[in-house]
Amino acid sequence: MSIPPPDFSFTTSVERPERLLDWCDKYVDHPAAGPIFWKALFEEWAGFDRINQIAFGFYMEMFDDWPFAKVMAKLPESVIVYCGMPNGEPPRHCWTLDINVAKNFAAGHRGTVAGDPVVWRAEICPQWDAALYITERNEEELVLREVPEKYERIEC
Repeated sequence: MSIPPPDFSFTTSVERPERLLDWCDKYVDHPAAGPIFWKALFEEWAGFDRINQIAFGFYMEMFDDWPFAKVMAKLPESVIVYCGMPNGEPPRHCWTLDINVAKNFAAGHRGTVAGDPVVWRAEICPQWDAALYITERNEEELVLREVPEKYERIEC
């Protein structure tokens, strides 16, 4: 039995990630759900806002049939990544190769202004640690499968 892909019609950038999470909740146990999840995540991620990164981290682990090994193999074996967070929050799953992008994100994002910006720095192996590599929106974003165990705070 096949399942339909998530429907993102008539949704905003804030509603799209929630729509995908709702779809995941419904089909998490279906054997065909993994490939559909990864395809939708890759195609839609750059258009998501206010992402529940903890929930997406859960589904990245649940759907372990990850299809992007060839994409990650094009990256160096080890890279330095940065995660900008507002209000002194700890890092999550979204990181960038550009410290300036992280600093801008930490200070506020798409019209929001944040206090206590913080930038986190980590060294990762993209082939093992990253779930997605997105080059849209004038940045190089890595969505990690898990928050790195080791990271350090960089002064903004």
